[in-house]
Amino acid sequence: MIVNAGNRIMNTYVYPIEGGYVMVDTGYSGYYKSVESKLKAFGIEMSQIKYVFLTHAHDDHAGFLNELLTKVSGVKVIMNEKSL
Repeated sequence: MIVNAGNRIMNTYVYPIEGGYVMVDTGYSGYYKSVESKLKAFGIEMSQIKYVFLTHAHDDHAGFLNELLTKVSGVKVIMNEKSL
């Protein structure tokens, strides 16, 4: 099942993989708690996120990436090197 934990102006998709989940884009800065809450409603904890796939480096796609990386250990980021 693919979950959209975003809102009407941003999409933050999460889908299961063996041993955890992949998050596609994080969303705007400041939305960590909102996404965390929406995922909990589906029984998904942020600690289960194993990968973040960034489609591109705009603020609505990578906004709370740094917050996620500081709060959840071991998350691997997949992105184009130009997005750095």
